[in-house]
Amino acid sequence: MKKGTPIAARGVRVPTKLRQEIDQRIVQLERFYPDLIGCSIRVQGPGGRHRTGGPFIVRIDLRVPGAEPIMVDRQHEERLDLAIGEAFDVAARRLEDFARIQRGDVKLHAQSGGE
Repeated sequence: MKKGTPIAARGVRVPTKLRQEIDQRIVQLERFYPDLIGCSIRVQGPGGRHRTGGPFIVRIDLRVPGAEPIMVDRQHEERLDLAIGEAFDVAARRLEDFARIQRGDVKLHAQSGGE
């Protein structure tokens, strides 16, 4: 990806340390799948009414060539750092599955029509 990754935050301030962690995790995804076209991150906090924090929601949208975006949606955690880590772990697995299918490593079985 040539552009920086936009991180939209609502109801929470994402500390610089976590922004750096997000950037590192995106670099890891790009090393694993170099054809990654784009990535956007949305972080939603609990808002001002919660006294103890969480749940935080992290959404990652990965854009790959020739396919629908790979979306990781609604990873709920009480701590923002855990929510980000969990969301990126799921994103890596989905991207890995997509890469396997694209390479032909996974056989897609046709459903039988009642032979």
